[in-house]
Amino acid sequence: MNNILGKRIQERRQLKNLKQKELAKLLNISRETISAYENGRTQPPPAILQKLAQILETSVDYLIGITDDPRPFWERANIQIYPEEEFKEIPVYNGARAGNEGAYPDGSTIIEYVKIPKDIPGKFGVKVFGDSMEPEICDGDVVVVNPDLAYASGDRVVVVLGDPYFIEPAAVVKIYREQNGVRYLQSRNEKYPPIVLTEDTHVHFVGKVVGLVRKY
Repeated sequence: MNNILGKRIQERRQLKNLKQKELAKLLNISRETISAYENGRTQPPPAILQKLAQILETSVDYLIGITDDPRPFWERANIQIYPEEEFKEIPVYNGARAGNEGAYPDGSTIIEYVKIPKDIPGKFGVKVFGDSMEPEICDGDVVVVNPDLAYASGDRVVVVLGDPYFIEPAAVVKIYREQNGVRYLQSRNEKYPPIVLTEDTHVHFVGKVVGLVRKY
């Protein structure tokens, strides 16, 4: 049985000079459970796997063998993740009712303000709800958006989708893809199917995701 997950947990743990009992304490589980993960006798549930990636400063994709690049997703995608600090203040929007490309939808509500580093080219934030972009973007995160930057296949974007996907237009965060002339929006969570964009799809691109605010 291929135990790439266990081997990579052990590799990253040792790289950070953590003993099994120390890692177990950070996860609030037993040392025996860590040993079972590393030996391949059992696998961590999704919530523990995500915490492992954070503690070991890598990505879930690396731990489970999807990529051989151990850097966290945010480094690989050139998107910074940072705590709230006193830099510049941007508004955070909660939802969308209608909108035009290049601006956040009219009629949406500012629910709070967050502070981000001045060198991050974000104009506003959007509160994320749901698990479609986990484990990279989690429920409750705020994505930082710039409506003036060009986006390309592979970029994280905020778009407003209407018919046929929503009765009323709604803002979503997705990965924009172009392949063989087909445009579609992809979730990171595999339980959500891609959204194919056709001439009949009511879609407005709000902006490119340039950062993330996560409140721990």
